[in-house]
Amino acid sequence: MQANSEQNETNNGLADLWNRLIDYPIIRVHQTMNFGHQLVHVLDEEGRELARRIESTGHWEWWKSSPEKWTPRPDEYLVEHELGGDEKRDRFQQEMLDITYRAQRQS
Repeated sequence: MQANSEQNETNNGLADLWNRLIDYPIIRVHQTMNFGHQLVHVLDEEGRELARRIESTGHWEWWKSSPEKWTPRPDEYLVEHELGGDEKRDRFQQEMLDITYRAQRQS
């Protein structure tokens, strides 16, 4: 079995994942709480996890393969984001999402 660092790739911000996420026309950003800590997941249309925000660093980790599928509960936050293929616009919108989650973490 490969080490976690070999399986996944860490990025500084959500916009850094643009080159990977552009393959998915729609992504869903899903926020949950786990043992009092905020978890943020980037999901494909089917709910498969593509990336996860690392709470301790605020960075995003790309999952090369994830068996996990997420279905939000009514009390959980979910944003659907359509990528248009315009790198500048898509990166800007993803950075705005990232800023939102950073602000929530600090409050």
